[in-house]
Amino acid sequence: MWRGSRPGLPTNVPSRGRNEFCSVHQYGERLSKPEIRVHPVMTGNGTCNVTFTCSAGERARHLNYAWTRPAGGAVLATEESLLLQHRLGDEDSPITCTATNPVSNSSASVSPKVACEGPVLPQTPALSYCHAKGILVLGVLGALLAGILMVHVLPAREQRRP
Repeated sequence: MWRGSRPGLPTNVPSRGRNEFCSVHQYGERLSKPEIRVHPVMTGNGTCNVTFTCSAGERARHLNYAWTRPAGGAVLATEESLLLQHRLGDEDSPITCTATNPVSNSSASVSPKVACEGPVLPQTPALSYCHAKGILVLGVLGALLAGILMVHVLPAREQRRP
């Protein structure tokens, strides 16, 4: 019979009907999605050194970390933190932190490109030829209207005054 099952604490279990007890340890509980903290540092030559720190909110004694790239699958590091270099303008290659304890595992991904260069904003289209032509025509019409006002309307008002 199990008594007092709190994760990470000893649980007393009777041993085969005798009055003796032994300790059984439960190592951890199901992990929630890890949090990845990002600390980018720009260098002068177009390179960004970014440190990622993964935290699953559990004591590190029973927790293991693995950093991988989803495309390649090779393990980049097995520590809580990972230092990467990203050259500005390079393709995006997200990395994944997987936290594992004896009960479960959980993963979160992050982008070095977004960490260093910021999120990609939607591009506004450049001014097209048709739009530029339309703006030019409106400008010319505005100038003609101003000229007509100056030549015809203003002199007519001055003639009416006594």
